[in-house]
Amino acid sequence: ESGMSDSYELRAYVYQARGIRSGDESGMSDAYCRVSFQHRSLQTRVISETVMPTWDETLVFDNLHLCEDPRQMLKNPPEVVVEIFDKDTIAKDDFLGRVGSPVFVHANAGVQPALQWYTIKHLSEESGQLLAAFHLIATSENPAIKMQQLPKPPQTREKKYIVPSGIRPEMQRYRIEMLTWGIRDMKRFQALTIGNPAVQLECCGEIKATEPIEDMKKNPNFQKSTLVFESIYLPKKKIYCPPLNIGVVDHRSFGRKPLVGLHCVRNLERYQYSSALSPPPMSTPKEAREKGKTFSPEAADEPVAVVAEIDPDKKDEEKFDWWSKYYASIGNASAALKVGDYSSTTRIES
Repeated sequence: ESGMSDSYELRAYVYQARGIRSGDESGMSDAYCRVSFQHRSLQTRVISETVMPTWDETLVFDNLHLCEDPRQMLKNPPEVVVEIFDKDTIAKDDFLGRVGSPVFVHANAGVQPALQWYTIKHLSEESGQLLAAFHLIATSENPAIKMQQLPKPPQTREKKYIVPSGIRPEMQRYRIEMLTWGIRDMKRFQALTIGNPAVQLECCGEIKATEPIEDMKKNPNFQKSTLVFESIYLPKKKIYCPPLNIGVVDHRSFGRKPLVGLHCVRNLERYQYSSALSPPPMSTPKEAREKGKTFSPEAADEPVAVVAEIDPDKKDEEKFDWWSKYYASIGNASAALKVGDYSSTTRIES
C-alpha cells in the first residue's frame, strides 16, 4: 500500500507490422506508430509506400511515476496502446488500426521480454499484425519489484534507438527468386480493364518490379521473367518471418499506378532449398523464341510463384521441381534438375 509513487521506465520495442490497411490510392501506406502510456505518447518514424513496415525502434518513456501497488501491478500490469496511422501531407492522417497490450513487468531484474505478434484492430475487424514488446522497468527501491539497473541505451540509427540485440530477431541471409511468366484473368479496377500491368515483389521494405506488359490483349507474358533479391536478411525463427507481398500495378495515363491486386505469401518455408542445389540460369520467353523453342507456361503443371533460397545443411528429397517444369515448357528437358518440388500457383486477389 503506498501513498507515494514509484519510479519506472517503459521501453516500447516496436519492430515491424504485416498486412496493415492501405491508406493511399496506390494500395500502400506511409505508416507510423503512436505509442501511448499513462498520459504520454511517442511515435516512430514514417515508413513510406508499404503494407508491412519495419520500424525497428525502441521508444523510451523515462521518469514515469506510478502510484499503483507493485504487487498488484505484477498480477494486473497496466496497458499500453499502439495506434497505426497513414501519414498524409495535405489531409488528416488516416487511422489504420489499434493494439492494446499489457506491459511486461517482472519481479526479478534482468529478465527481458520477447517480441510477439499482436492483432491490429480497425473498428471490430482484424487489420494486420504488429511485432512488438513492452517492458516496464522499476527504477526505485520497492520490496515487491527489485530495482533494476537500466540496460544501456540501444544503438541509434537516424537519431532513433533501434531494438537491441537479445530482443530483436536473429537474422540469416537469403536469396529470393521469383519466376514471372505472365498475368491472366485480371478483373476490372475502377471500371477500367487492366492494360499495362507490372508485378511488384516486396519483402522487408525492399521492392523489385518487372517492366510493365505493353499490351495485355496481344501478349499477357513478361519479356523478362525473373525478379531476384540477391541478398536479403530474414529472421531465423519462423514466427518472426515477415510475409512476401506480390502485387500487380497497372500503368495508366497521367502517371497513375494503382495497385490492382495483391497476394501475400505468409510462409516461405515450403519454398526453401539448399544453395548447394542451385538451379541453372533461367531463359526468358524472348530468349526461348530466339532459340526456336516454344514458350508455353500452360505446358507446366504448376506455374511457379516464389522461391526463397537459404543455406541449410539438410538435403531435400529428389523430385522434379518447377525449374524442371519451366525448362520442359520451353522444350529444353536436358536442363531440368532434380532439386525438390517448390512450385505453386499464385492467385492475385483484386
